[in-house]
Amino acid sequence: TIGAISFIGAESRRRFTDADLWLAERLANRAAIAIDNARLFEEARAARADAEAANQAKAHFLASMSHELRTPLNAIAGYAELLELEVLGPVTDKQRDAVARLQRSRQHLTTLVEQVLSFARIEAGKIDFQLTHVPLNEALTTVADLIAPQAERKNLRYRFDGCDDSVGVRADPERLDQIILNLLANAVKFTPTGGSISVSVDCGAESVAISVSDTGPGIPLEKQQLIFEPFVQLTQSPETLASGVGLGLPISRDLARAMDGEITVTSRLGSGSVFTLTIPRSTSSEAALPVPADTNRTATI
Repeated sequence: TIGAISFIGAESRRRFTDADLWLAERLANRAAIAIDNARLFEEARAARADAEAANQAKAHFLASMSHELRTPLNAIAGYAELLELEVLGPVTDKQRDAVARLQRSRQHLTTLVEQVLSFARIEAGKIDFQLTHVPLNEALTTVADLIAPQAERKNLRYRFDGCDDSVGVRADPERLDQIILNLLANAVKFTPTGGSISVSVDCGAESVAISVSDTGPGIPLEKQQLIFEPFVQLTQSPETLASGVGLGLPISRDLARAMDGEITVTSRLGSGSVFTLTIPRSTSSEAALPVPADTNRTATI
């Protein structure tokens, strides 16, 4: 018992009845519920504050770690370039091949660091979006050129028939490229040598669906949502574990949602996977449209 309600009659002849008792019990029950709700609200608010503080600490740690790693990586890149240019002396073909391998490894590590840094920025709400009209055919062609060398190394067949030049989406150009590149990089990574990857576009009245299909091993139905969680990798082979930290899809999904889009997956074991980015459609007459301030995503990095 944490309190009591007292009923006092002002009339000397007035006597409380069962109806008064019924009313008193109802009032007491409602008061008890209100007190419980207030307690739960305070506990939830305190838990939320603790979670936000922990999240900010994690984001700060990831951002600091990423920045610290970039400094030695830049130094490695600089000295490797000096070796390639033979500024420090002649380089044999065997040494040049070793430097090229060093540069590829450095670039791979830089990509991982950038993923961690992007994740930290998203978690902290410090991503600036500039939404505007983006010609889709041009954007997809540019990204395809970036992924082509990786696909060629695995002898993968790549197909994109293009779409009408008039088709555009309302997005941040840099973030859109990042999403598509992540989806294509995943397709290349998980598709066996000699397989195929394709990109298709389905235009609706208000949105555009961009699908990336592969002939990889597929994803079990019960794990298809798990792959969008940070630091999750379903394939436990040494090759795939060494090629990422499980942030590409979570980052891509968060970026898509920030632009009023969504990423979905359909897959079946042994039949490959299809990742689809749905994004609002736009016209070339639309001017740059900044994200509203109340989204908490407009702070400049």
